[in-house]
Amino acid sequence: MAKGLAVFALTKGRPKQAILVSATSAATPDCLAAVSAGLAGALSGSSSLPKEWIAQVDKATLADPYTNNKRTIEQTGRRPARGLRRQGPKKLKETLRADGASEIAARCARVPGPAC
Repeated sequence: MAKGLAVFALTKGRPKQAILVSATSAATPDCLAAVSAGLAGALSGSSSLPKEWIAQVDKATLADPYTNNKRTIEQTGRRPARGLRRQGPKKLKETLRADGASEIAARCARVPGPAC
């Protein structure tokens, strides 16, 4: 969770960048991307993501017989997005500061890679 918050802070809440950083800098990129890009997408929406990425994930989710969530990315993100937008950027920054995400993000910026 802390690493996901750090990537979220490091990428300034931009979903595409959070996915790309997560995919190239972690031993478990799927988990890291789920946290960082999930928060970023809930905060800013999915409009910055390539439509092909969204279509591919939606198609795979619906086709997977073991997935218990058959909602699209848009449907899944509606409720968290409302909650984050209600809090506003100031409250979100305070929460990240309290969790130490800024310090972790600063360390990862200096020494990127799986160790951060």
